[in-house]
Amino acid sequence: MPRVRTACMPRVRTVLLLLSLHAGSCARYAVGRRAFVGVSFSSALSTVVLRPVHAVIVQNAPPAWVPAGDPGDPASYFEQLRAGRSEMQRCLDNWVALTHADRDTDFDGDAVRRIIGTVGTGSPLLRIDKVFDRLRNAFFQDPTYESMDVERFVELAESVSQGLRDTDYLAYSAIFADPSGNMGVPGKSSKDFLEKTRLELVSTLKRYNAVLKMIGI
Repeated sequence: MPRVRTACMPRVRTVLLLLSLHAGSCARYAVGRRAFVGVSFSSALSTVVLRPVHAVIVQNAPPAWVPAGDPGDPASYFEQLRAGRSEMQRCLDNWVALTHADRDTDFDGDAVRRIIGTVGTGSPLLRIDKVFDRLRNAFFQDPTYESMDVERFVELAESVSQGLRDTDYLAYSAIFADPSGNMGVPGKSSKDFLEKTRLELVSTLKRYNAVLKMIGI
């Protein structure tokens, strides 16, 4: 049965982000995954057009990845881990086509977010931090990995998870920076955020490859 979601919350989030990133900002500080700025509410709201709430039918949403075998067996996650590497590399290899980076505006940051698992359900990188946690626990119990430096694995895995979160934040910012009034502002435009997204993904993939090398895949 298709899942139904309302378009109300995305529009509310759009309004809030436009308020937070408007060009009239005077102070910037980080709060969780978002970076918020002081703004003039009346000027920010003047740029927002609200449309009627409607339902969106999501047909054939791809299923989330699950272990290929026994959840306690590290090898059950190898297919997903390889697929995660392939997806990040695919994103970088097809960067311009996926994100429209060759344009001057209207970039597709969500294309990156779908690949890294923060939009949709089909990415092998969705909740990859949970996979790393299960692997850590499995390594302690599986004598095959007795010689593995588990602490180093955990350190690298956490850096990958953080890199994916940072990539998501930057890709999200690439969508809304220009509409919020930062078009042409050095270091703050959507094009700038998109390039920062690419560089963060390059760095994250390097650390991800290091994790897979430790595991032997």
